[in-house]
Amino acid sequence: MGDVAGTQELRAWAAKWLGDREIPEEFLQLAAIQEARLSGGPARAALEAARPSEAGAEDAEALEDMRDASDPLDHFGIEILGPHSVRGDGLARHVLDDEANAAVPHLATLLGHFLPAAEKEQDLVYGYWLYPGEVWPPPIVCIDTEGMFFTLRGRTLTEALLAYFAEDDSEVALLGQWFTDLGIPVEVRTDAEIPDSPVRMDPQVLERQL
Repeated sequence: MGDVAGTQELRAWAAKWLGDREIPEEFLQLAAIQEARLSGGPARAALEAARPSEAGAEDAEALEDMRDASDPLDHFGIEILGPHSVRGDGLARHVLDDEANAAVPHLATLLGHFLPAAEKEQDLVYGYWLYPGEVWPPPIVCIDTEGMFFTLRGRTLTEALLAYFAEDDSEVALLGQWFTDLGIPVEVRTDAEIPDSPVRMDPQVLERQL
């Protein structure tokens, strides 16, 4: 969603959760990466050109696993959500179904603080936790197919994805550099460098209090 119209559409969609707060810039950047892949042509070629090279890879096996991916999100099988998601299948569609969720005790309240941002193969939805008093950019949490919330390590969605999916330090380093080369700065290069979540009100704690 690198075009102005697409960015405005995503901002308008996210305003349901954000209100008058700014949409996280990282969310816009990740959506732009996905849009470049889907649009093809020069935009997709630029993504593939930024793929880590053998010169920067200490682990040839980790690099080989990335050869067929056009970008880090593609490598992880992650879909960035947006206005189109309510028309899709999978867990995101259910997370966004306000009428159905209103019938589940506490779930509607929890989802009111959750800006859904990414989905992994109809299994988990990742997003920004917007509970009052949280740090900004917001902490990252996810929800599973049972409606359970989990807090993830990392200060950003990108770091959280690395913490959850990268299999070893070599993959963290390669993908961290790839995200950086695509315009999303990632400081961590090992799993140990990915910090704990800065969340102040864990959604599981909030659920117990409701």
